[in-house]
Amino acid sequence: MILLNIVLYVLLLLLWIFLILLALLILIIIVPIRYQAEGTIGSQTEIIAKVSWFFKLFRIFYTYTSEESTFIIKIGPYTLPAGFLMDSKPVKQEKKKEKPDFSLGFAGVKSLLTNLDIKSIISLVIILIKKLCRKIMPKHLLVRGVVGFSDPCATGQFIGFYEAAACAIGIRSAIDLQGDFSQKNLALDLQMKGKFAIVSLIGPVIWFVWQRPVRDGIKIMRSRERAMT
Repeated sequence: MILLNIVLYVLLLLLWIFLILLALLILIIIVPIRYQAEGTIGSQTEIIAKVSWFFKLFRIFYTYTSEESTFIIKIGPYTLPAGFLMDSKPVKQEKKKEKPDFSLGFAGVKSLLTNLDIKSIISLVIILIKKLCRKIMPKHLLVRGVVGFSDPCATGQFIGFYEAAACAIGIRSAIDLQGDFSQKNLALDLQMKGKFAIVSLIGPVIWFVWQRPVRDGIKIMRSRERAMT
């Protein structure tokens, strides 16, 4: 009887641990990542960017000026050391140089490209990038400024291309650029704010992997790996 009670307590403890981990996983994928940036670009460049996640438990601050730049990562109230990223680099070990077998590599790549539907995969990759960009794009974007090149003709061509592209994409109200035809000039004011959740990116990725050309490509690559091993 005592042994049975111990087993039940252990199973109950494992169940609670599983439920807690599951809740944390759900929170991780549904809690949005918030980001914002503002500043000026030109003769006096200054950009301030902030990223926060998981109820501001993780925060990143980045400041860039013409003189210096700072990068700070905070976990709760604690600030990570400035050089922790540099210290975490793996130590490179010297390896004996071996003559690569280009003939085998080219033959394998040629065989792989022959079996894959490259055109369809490239088209699907472009669609996937567009889908992901729609999820990540800032909800608030405002860019105002003046652009000028040393050649007035080049400035006119740039402004014409910008007007056509901005109107076609629908960002003309968010990005307003004027041309300076008298001198070389770049002066921009930037304001950007947005958020996205990891769960919103899962759908486009699943859609991409589920497409037949991609599935066929994954099967081909797996079969090649098995054949090599």
